[in-house]
Amino acid sequence: FPVTIKMHKRALIGCERSGAIRNALTEKGWSVVSIDILPATDFERGEGVAPNGSYHIRGDILDFICDGPTKFLPVMGFNLAIFHPPCTYLTNSAEWAYKDEQTKKNKRRNADRRSAATGAGRSD
Repeated sequence: FPVTIKMHKRALIGCERSGAIRNALTEKGWSVVSIDILPATDFERGEGVAPNGSYHIRGDILDFICDGPTKFLPVMGFNLAIFHPPCTYLTNSAEWAYKDEQTKKNKRRNADRRSAATGAGRSD
């Protein structure tokens, strides 16, 4: 006889602040958590529970999935994990970018953005 098992669908979305994927999956019945170092842009508070019941956590995705620089933790309790970090510095195909002045400015801006988001360098 056929057995039907209803699984609770849970998704982890890393490096997303727009809420686009989080909201799309929530509309399809998924329980979704998104994580980014910056606040979400799709609801006023920017972190915590979104109006549609999904969650956004301000933090570094690596703190949630890594134990040290080389050991990944199991992403427990999630049926799906989607990560889409900025790709400019992730591949050798963008090697030209390391010499490009605008890219150097962007890289400094992103480092400043990360420092501001994490509170690094604050004297208070």
